[in-house]
Amino acid sequence: LYDKYLITASVRADGSSKFNKDNQWGTFPSGSIAWRISKEDFLRDNPTISSLKARASFGVTGSQAVSPFSTISIPGISTANNYPFTGGVASIGVAPSTRMANPDLTWETTTQFNIGFDLGLWDSKALLSVDYYTKKTEDILLTRVLPEFVGPTLITQNAGEVENKGFDVSLNTLLYDKNDLSVSSIFNLSSNKNKVLSLVDGIDNMVLGNTYYGNTFPVNPTRVEVGKPISTFRGYHFVGVYQTGNTEGGTPGHAKYRDLDNDTNITTNDIGNVGDGNPDFTWGWNLNFDYKDLNLNIVFEGAQGNDIYNFQRMRMLGLGSAQFHAVHADFNNSWSTTNPSNTIHSGTQASRDANQWLSSQFLEDGSYTTLRSASLTYNLNDALSVLGVEQLKVFVNAENLFIFTDYSGFDPVSTASGNSDVDLGIDLNAFPISRSFSVGFNLKF
Repeated sequence: LYDKYLITASVRADGSSKFNKDNQWGTFPSGSIAWRISKEDFLRDNPTISSLKARASFGVTGSQAVSPFSTISIPGISTANNYPFTGGVASIGVAPSTRMANPDLTWETTTQFNIGFDLGLWDSKALLSVDYYTKKTEDILLTRVLPEFVGPTLITQNAGEVENKGFDVSLNTLLYDKNDLSVSSIFNLSSNKNKVLSLVDGIDNMVLGNTYYGNTFPVNPTRVEVGKPISTFRGYHFVGVYQTGNTEGGTPGHAKYRDLDNDTNITTNDIGNVGDGNPDFTWGWNLNFDYKDLNLNIVFEGAQGNDIYNFQRMRMLGLGSAQFHAVHADFNNSWSTTNPSNTIHSGTQASRDANQWLSSQFLEDGSYTTLRSASLTYNLNDALSVLGVEQLKVFVNAENLFIFTDYSGFDPVSTASGNSDVDLGIDLNAFPISRSFSVGFNLKF
């Protein structure tokens, strides 16, 4: 039976007085079961299926991943708080903390269930692994923004529950193996969908992301909302530019937004969900070619279905503040009476400011395919073995050779300007991934 079935179980304990409100130790059980179906009589001598295993697992893990000192209230001591108490030289001043302490903070816990199978075909020349998982994270740790009348404006809380569901597929194949030539491939595909199930205090949404450009925007670009994915983008629904002679009452050349509440005015009530920074799926493909002492390895990767807020394009079009200058190429196609396009007005800064609202105008498809790396290696071991050389490999390597994408920014890969999943897919001053080349050798005596 052991040859066909494998069952494991474990319980791990973590001693932390902050794990729960009763100051008890936290226990995290886990277990798995696997069934080697190919060991059964009806598959034992199958000429096609060389191995087949079904498996399932269950586990609970805990996390106390919060930033240092983010759970306590520390008064601010800096030159910005100094004050001339006697009317002369400024003395060191102390200001109240901007962060509220939380003595009731607990760990967040994630319960995960996984089911999958591993299939080997034709003497394991093709190996397929498929996994489906569901994860529920309770007491998720997030930094919440408080109303200013409270005093401190930030607090780390167990903010709610989040669910993640998805699948992972891996296909490892030997495509060709004859006459000193071997070609193999590893392909991976992953998809994850997350949804906020509940939030603290019974509220239906929380503003947790960064505020960009200070008071330039009337709303934060993201928020966490029950029933929606984390990193749901918020803003006005851009529907074009008011044209000359329009009958809608707008100023020609200015942006036009959808009136969601049908009150004939564009207000904060017309802010809605405009996109999602999470991809529908990600993938990677590793191709390996071996011919005698020569090896070529190529790695592709990509993502599909994710949105990106291109704040960099907004900034380069001159919107939002007088300190930003219009230097983007799209500005040459901006609206004018002789060029009635759907790009912003090309006039004065004041007229451009009428288009400064955060909106789907600057939301783009971030899908991409890239050649992540290519490496060519030649092995000279046999030729130099008489000289006592155990290994000599000469290689040429290239990173980030090209990328296919409709995204107009520098790079759809390096766009995370925030420090958490809440700010996923925001492009603001993100440094693009560089293309690099290297040549070298590996020598071993």
